[in-house]
Amino acid sequence: MKTCLSSTGRALKKAQALAGVSNDQLAQEFNVRPVQISRWRHHEDMKFSRVVTLCQMFNLSLDEFERLGR
Repeated sequence: MKTCLSSTGRALKKAQALAGVSNDQLAQEFNVRPVQISRWRHHEDMKFSRVVTLCQMFNLSLDEFERLGR
């Protein structure tokens, strides 16, 4: 089955890999279920405030995060 990640989703996946953060760990940080992290990766409709929080969490600028999604 082919998965199609959004650019934000690709950035999230790469940021997690670089930081060594699992879906479970990220879900705990955001107080959501791990399945929600998967949804964030596959949809473009992630709230901007959440992207900002992710950038802060991974110590990335918005530009750096955006570049990870390319």
